[in-house]
Amino acid sequence: MEPQVHLVTAQDFDTFQKMLDGGEVFCGPIVPTNNNNRSPRWKSTVDMVADLCRVKEGDIIFVQVINDNIYGAFRATTCFMESPDIPDCYRSSTLSYYPEGGWYHTEGVDFPDGDYYWSCAVENYPELYFEKGISHRDVFDLKFRGDLWTIPERFKYNDKAKTVKPLDIAELPPIIKLFQRDNRGKTSDRIIDPCDLGDWDIVSPSFSTYDDMLENEKQLEGAIIKMLRHGNPEAQQIFGELSFVANAIPSFYLDFMDIYGYQRTNENIFRHVVIELKKDSYEGQIGTPGCPVNQVLKYRDWIVQNRAKGDVRAVDSFVVAKSFDQEFIDSTEMLNSAFGYKVVRLVDYEVQDNTLTLEEVTG
Repeated sequence: MEPQVHLVTAQDFDTFQKMLDGGEVFCGPIVPTNNNNRSPRWKSTVDMVADLCRVKEGDIIFVQVINDNIYGAFRATTCFMESPDIPDCYRSSTLSYYPEGGWYHTEGVDFPDGDYYWSCAVENYPELYFEKGISHRDVFDLKFRGDLWTIPERFKYNDKAKTVKPLDIAELPPIIKLFQRDNRGKTSDRIIDPCDLGDWDIVSPSFSTYDDMLENEKQLEGAIIKMLRHGNPEAQQIFGELSFVANAIPSFYLDFMDIYGYQRTNENIFRHVVIELKKDSYEGQIGTPGCPVNQVLKYRDWIVQNRAKGDVRAVDSFVVAKSFDQEFIDSTEMLNSAFGYKVVRLVDYEVQDNTLTLEEVTG
């Protein structure tokens, strides 16, 4: 898979300076402080883990400093790693809504809200690292001109929970032009040495379950993103060998696809993929309110109109869920037969021994 591009958030310039000095970009779990905010903060942390699973060694990273500018480019020399000092209840691979021992500070554990336990080592990206940053406004203007599409509308807000945003590699040239303009074409001579994360573990999605299902769809999202980014044969057999893949990609206004990707040869994208994720099981006829097939077809139509130049056969749509009963599968296959090709494919997931397995169930 090609290198991907990411936009990492730093809460202020001092935080960004620590990143530069340390040769790393970092973030941390969002710590619940009381029962009232336990649920949203847990979900934001699970969201964050899914985003971190997208980053891989060799990727291109920009840093978005809140109330300041965007800086870069940097090159990831590791994927996101997890400190061995992180308290067990926040460890990515075992993150659970019902953690053993509870969510709160245990005796002897110092865990202030500002601590960062997830880090990715970075270096300056040769020929793409500039001293001066570019403004958020200029980047958002690119979206309105049609040069960027992966930047969400909420990009202009201080969205602390969305720490690592994806960018399409095809969007890199207009961004670099802004850096060249504001730096008079001169790249920086500064050398950034990547930090040593040798004793840290790789950030991995949690497979904690409740009633034999994953606790949250974002766990599924992180796992599939990680499988596709690292060339997992099982995932590639189902979804294909993608050139680009990302999670939480915008489509309609403030509406996001769970996973979107594409395959391309040189500059020609010949196949788009959209994946709708559900932790639950489904039964009965498709087309009822809340049916995931309805949702994925909505995103498929958006891709056809906005990315695939009207070619309906260039978009493959998937729904991944715990299971589907035979009636649901049969009615999906009737839909596919009516169109003469697989409009929607259904995929079961199973978690065993802390491992996710996938199986397509449509014929």
